[in-house]
Order: sequence, then structure tokens, then C-alpha cells
Amino acid sequence: MNIKRALIASSLVYPIYAGIWFLLTLVPYINAVSWGPFLAFYVLFIPVLLLLAKWYFRTETPTALLGLYFGITLSVVLTALDMLFGVPIHFGGGYAEFYLNWYMFMMYVEFLLVCTYAGWEFDATYTEK
Repeated sequence: MNIKRALIASSLVYPIYAGIWFLLTLVPYINAVSWGPFLAFYVLFIPVLLLLAKWYFRTETPTALLGLYFGITLSVVLTALDMLFGVPIHFGGGYAEFYLNWYMFMMYVEFLLVCTYAGWEFDATYTEK
């Protein structure tokens, strides 16, 4: 696994991650229910994750295990950047309230599943039979 490339990719996706979340908070009918922004975010972030994984696997031989490692790296880096910028600036509550929310766990599961799937799918695409 190319750690440097994974860290760069994860750091570059943070502005997209934060931008999508910010735009979703501005849409009034999405905010009508408490889970509305989260559901919209989960759906809108899947193509971003797939494009990010495609860029990451340009220099790596894709496998499901590398996709899982990339998903873990992505989750750790985005969590660290959220701890530095996201929670103190945009969220009034504490870290525990933010990270122990089950919506956050679902987001981490989405990151892991989509990145693992991307590694598996790209492996199936590039493997000669």
C-alpha cells in the first residue's frame, strides 16, 4: 500500500467532504428531518469515494484488501481533520456527542464498504482471465 498516496488522497477529499456537508445544511427540506442531511450525504459521497479510489489505484494493483486499507486510512485522516477543523468550528457540541452518533458510524461503514468494493471491482476489471 502506498501510504503517502493514500494520505494525500484522503487530505484532498476533505474539502469536498466538508463542502457537500455545508451545502446540505443550507437546503431547508433536507433539514426537515434529523436524518435527512446524513442520508443525502451518504448518497452523494459514493461517487466521490469511487473517483478517489480510481485515482488511488492508478499506481497500485487493486485488490479488495488494499481497498479496505485505503478505506481505513481515509476514515482515520478524515476523522483527524474533522477533529481539527470540523467539530470546533461548525459543531457546537463536544467531540463525544459528534463521534458517538450512530450516523458517524454509518459513514465509516460506508467508507470501508465503498473502498473495499472499489478495490474488488477494479481488481475484477483489470485481472486478465
